[in-house]
Amino acid sequence: MELKRGGDGKIKYATVKDLLGDEEIRIEADKYVVCAGAILTPGILWKSGFKKTHPALGRFLTEQTLAFCQVILRSDLVNNIPGDNLGCQHALDKHKEKFDEDPVPFPFEDDDPQIYLPVTEDRLWHAQIHRDAFSYGQTPPGIDQRLVVDLRFYGPVKPTSQNRVEFSDSITDAYGMPQPTFYYKLSTVDACIAHDMMSDMIQVARHLGGWVPGSEPKMLEPGASLHICGTTRAGTKIEDSVVNEKSQVWKCENLYLGGCNVVPGPNASNPTLTAMCFALEGAEDIIKSFKPAPK
Repeated sequence: MELKRGGDGKIKYATVKDLLGDEEIRIEADKYVVCAGAILTPGILWKSGFKKTHPALGRFLTEQTLAFCQVILRSDLVNNIPGDNLGCQHALDKHKEKFDEDPVPFPFEDDDPQIYLPVTEDRLWHAQIHRDAFSYGQTPPGIDQRLVVDLRFYGPVKPTSQNRVEFSDSITDAYGMPQPTFYYKLSTVDACIAHDMMSDMIQVARHLGGWVPGSEPKMLEPGASLHICGTTRAGTKIEDSVVNEKSQVWKCENLYLGGCNVVPGPNASNPTLTAMCFALEGAEDIIKSFKPAPK
């Protein structure tokens, strides 16, 4: 995909490729919205020549640090469920009646746990205790899935201009999009927060049980949180942002961007709702620019 600008700075048209028909399509519109993710969105703008006029493009990249481990629940916790207080005694009794030899009291069809610990002033990270389907953290054979919980702790990283993604002017992928290269490093403060977050996760995990072999506490590699932000971030001036508070690209009044890439600051919670708020502001701004059709 590529955007073509006119002499007035506005987008004249966009070109996209139909992969099924293997043909290039030209799209003309009054307003354009690019929402292709935190890496592909700046990649499209980079390919379209915006790097020359928008110095913050691809910069101020930030994403959460992520600590992870898996725990096998302690037997005393498993065997002493306060069923009456939680209103689940009937389910426990029914499972015991049907599967008398099952050493685990949890029903087979019982929902997985979903526990969320929000960010506080003293704890700058948020925690999730659950069982979820990720590409990592698969339970080894021979361990009952009902006894395993995942711990994921997400910490903030302050955006800086040096943390960025740049795109090649000569190397492209199979779709003709420029190759990204990442430059990313935690500051001393961010690393200390991540260390404290890891210590907190270990303390919580020790109350629950022991580690699943191969899933001992670890910091996952950059990108694992899937919450990259800031690469086309919102701001008040073109020197350190790509869009304004309405998600409109500076000096290009008919182009808007969407996604977590417009979120400008550090965050330790899921940024999707924040990105949605920016999108709503942008949509309202677009609607206001259109004149009502004559009756």
